[in-house]
Amino acid sequence: MFQFKNILFTVSFFIYSVIFHTYAFASPSTVSTIVINKGKFTVQTRGSYTTDNDSPALDKRFRTRLATDYGITDSFALGIHFQTDNRGNETGQYDATLIEGRFEFTDAKTDGYYSGFRLRYTFKDGDKKPDNFHVRLIAGLPIDKWDLRMNQTFAYETGQDSRGGLGVDTRTQATYHYMAHHRAGIESFSDFGYGSRTSKFDEQNHTVGPVFAGKIRDDISYETGYRRGISKAAPDNTVKLFLTKYF
Repeated sequence: MFQFKNILFTVSFFIYSVIFHTYAFASPSTVSTIVINKGKFTVQTRGSYTTDNDSPALDKRFRTRLATDYGITDSFALGIHFQTDNRGNETGQYDATLIEGRFEFTDAKTDGYYSGFRLRYTFKDGDKKPDNFHVRLIAGLPIDKWDLRMNQTFAYETGQDSRGGLGVDTRTQATYHYMAHHRAGIESFSDFGYGSRTSKFDEQNHTVGPVFAGKIRDDISYETGYRRGISKAAPDNTVKLFLTKYF
């Protein structure tokens, strides 16, 4: 039964990746895991920088996020994030407060794969910026030195100037442990937009590129990467760097 579940999960993951691997998203975000440990507190700093020759809104845009997370039980964690946004030559400003709950279903150590979901509400700063609620489904499968992940997010905006309909975001990642505490691979992010009608490929955000992650020491980890935009609406280049401290 264990072997069958692993095979089924692997086949499903790669079918999913082949279909959606070319889509991307441009915020200071990651392809999430769902490992939760009771009593563990983490603080993470995130930064992303984008450039784009055709869009002033995306060119020289620097976004940061301070993320905190605490494991209340071995299957539930609560987090609060604080985000800033600096567009081009504008002065950086506070952008949003994010509150999230993470729920773990299965543990890779006991079940062979990990799975769960995340609920998040984003309070945007400013009267005309719509708030956002989303549900993210999270799954991953370690195979020898490989780590395969996929996230599927469904979002809904509320408030003034909100976009109607359901927002869909898809992310996949495949990395290889080339050293004991370091891995490298490729990832893709997906933002299909909001509404019942699917926009054209070039009207969506599509990026893909390499990612590197690992531990600097037992209580500090890193993640960095580069993604290239492959559609007109996506930023031409996105660079990210995350640092995480565990307590």
